[in-house]
Amino acid sequence: MKAAPELAPTLRDAARMVARVAAGRSLADELGRAADEAAPTARAALLDLTHGTLRRYGRVQAIVAALYEAHAEKKALDGEAIEREMKRTRPLSVVMAEKVAALRAWARERAVAAD
Repeated sequence: MKAAPELAPTLRDAARMVARVAAGRSLADELGRAADEAAPTARAALLDLTHGTLRRYGRVQAIVAALYEAHAEKKALDGEAIEREMKRTRPLSVVMAEKVAALRAWARERAVAAD
């Protein structure tokens, strides 16, 4: 039985991948590179961490936008400001539909199912 990969390097790699995708790189290219470099069990963990982070990216961006708006208006951040920004924010599944589809296609062929 193979030992599970250490979590710290996988977390580091996932954070780096998310940063590169957020900066405009192709998720498909990044996943392809990961497939070449990582062990199968590490690839599955990397996929899960990256996908989970990117799914929540829009929520984080809405909170950051609400913080900026509250600061510009010299007001305290409140739930209403966050709610307004959440309504203005388009879901990542819509904004990055092609990248999400690429992630799913990559997972079907290269990742180990977590059943």
